[in-house]
Amino acid sequence: MRNIGSQHRSPFSYQLVTGPLLDRLIELRANPWDAVPERPGQSMVRHAFFGADDQGMLTFNIHEQTETLRIIDII
Repeated sequence: MRNIGSQHRSPFSYQLVTGPLLDRLIELRANPWDAVPERPGQSMVRHAFFGADDQGMLTFNIHEQTETLRIIDII
């Protein structure tokens, strides 16, 4: 049986801890409106792009009263 303890780290978890997704999430925490509305005329559901050539995308909801955002999807 292979040891998958603390020495093993998947490429995905490493990128999340140190990469462009985390950088973008930190930016969105400070400025959640720096993202594209999902549909014209609405502002609650937004898309933000990250990574090389903006190849990654996350979709999230903004809740203005509690000043929080909820991530729906990461592609």
